[in-house]
Amino acid sequence: MLMLGVFGINNDGVNTAVNVLILFLVVIWAALIFWTYADARRRIDDPMLVACATAASLFPFVGSIVYAIVRPPEFLDEVYLRNLEIQAAEERLRQLERGGQANGAGSERLAQIESELERERARRQELEYAMSSSRRPRRTAGATTELPAAERPPGY
Repeated sequence: MLMLGVFGINNDGVNTAVNVLILFLVVIWAALIFWTYADARRRIDDPMLVACATAASLFPFVGSIVYAIVRPPEFLDEVYLRNLEIQAAEERLRQLERGGQANGAGSERLAQIESELERERARRQELEYAMSSSRRPRRTAGATTELPAAERPPGY
């Protein structure tokens, strides 16, 4: 029985090559959809925009290319770390403007911001080490790399 080939190709070898090429393109397309979703979750805070970016990537190849052009330049972790550094610098500046007087509330606030900044830097360094090494990072049960939305400070 004669089987119809893709695009009307009757040669078995060429038909197999075309089928393998189509399978390869479908796998690449699925990988681009996953990459767009994962990257959008790390860069965009709004779940609706993440869904829109993922939906745009459903248009083969073009959606992922458009997303790569218009995506935010920074990860949410970088924005959060930068905001912490700015808050710590502002608090240090306020203390210097007061003449170095150790105000109880100001000192506590500065200590709190700096401890949070150090924790965030250590977490980021650990993630960078885990990503640069050949092995995957070990995760304990329930551990995540993102703060839950309710615990994020403003501007995160």
